[in-house]
Amino acid sequence: MKKVDYLGLSGFPYGLAAVEKQKLIARGLVNAGVNVTVICNRWGSFNSDQLKRKGNFSGVNYIYTTPFLSKPANFFVRRITLFIGWWGEILNILFRRQDAFLVSSEDFFQVMTYSLVAKIKRKKIFLTYVEEVSELFAGSAFNRFKVFLFNKYTWKIIDGALPISEYLIKKVREKNPSLPLMKLPALADFNLFREVGNKKEKYFLFCGAAQYLEVIQFIIDSFDLVEDQEYSLYLVSGGSANEIENVNNAIELSSKRSKIKRFGFLSYNELTAKYINATGLLIPLRNNIRDIARFPHKIGEYCASRVPIISTNVGEMNFYFSHKESALMAQQFNPVDFARQMQFVIDNSQLAEKIGKQSRLIGENHFDYILMGKKVCSFIGF
Repeated sequence: MKKVDYLGLSGFPYGLAAVEKQKLIARGLVNAGVNVTVICNRWGSFNSDQLKRKGNFSGVNYIYTTPFLSKPANFFVRRITLFIGWWGEILNILFRRQDAFLVSSEDFFQVMTYSLVAKIKRKKIFLTYVEEVSELFAGSAFNRFKVFLFNKYTWKIIDGALPISEYLIKKVREKNPSLPLMKLPALADFNLFREVGNKKEKYFLFCGAAQYLEVIQFIIDSFDLVEDQEYSLYLVSGGSANEIENVNNAIELSSKRSKIKRFGFLSYNELTAKYINATGLLIPLRNNIRDIARFPHKIGEYCASRVPIISTNVGEMNFYFSHKESALMAQQFNPVDFARQMQFVIDNSQLAEKIGKQSRLIGENHFDYILMGKKVCSFIGF
């Protein structure tokens, strides 16, 4: 059996979108007959009593090389913990047997280190590419230097890339035209979203971190413009205390604040139930480089729910969906246009149901983790 070490991202198996995608990629490879081990060199976003340092989750092996699985309170303990975790990981992968490395990281020095280990062991290394790095890191000169190195040299020290979007594919090809590429979009486990009959309730739903205040404010502004007064807006948005306070303040300023409800942490079963029972699922994308380059993880789950997706005509949406056939897409990032799409779903319930079913078919063909796991397995060369 072929073995893959999955590196570069900590938090497995409990985390936000990045960890969820990592989990689905790993499970897809396991389903294709590959032995996958996720190696984490730092703590995750969970309490240490939730997980052991080494084990198996949904068929995927995992190892934490850090002595603590939750973030230490003391600054010096955190520094020592990171040092131990980093070197523990390097020694681990040096002396483990594996056939290939799969990496999720936007840090050039991290990718370079993994690449050096891969070259020493004469193994191939593949990198998932999900964000425009220059849009993620700003501020210090050191961060800008890391972005420069990542963009210039990363594509020359790896054996293949798995970009999430056409924008990122084009960017990689400009740097290294001969590098093997495979597009790896948003993923979902469609078996978790079985049809449960018509239980639609009168609410629209957005799921996204509270840090995306601009997007949340846009959704609230759009909802305020929806003519129908019977529908509610559900925001599944967690984050820091300050970020949540900002969201709550935005809700309080809404003319429909009594119809807006924010949810914090929901179990996955609770979240999928919220998806499935919604009237429409919201994912507005801005016409900027970051949103053009990325492809939100939630789109795969939205497709699986058989509920019409309401988005904007930006980036990857154009490559998979058609307006009023498999999604509703505002032509501009404009509250008036977006509210018009929400109202369309309310006024055309039968057509909206057909649109939701069509999005499910598109998801099954393009975003199913089992199907994509087989393709990744073939791409790696197994």
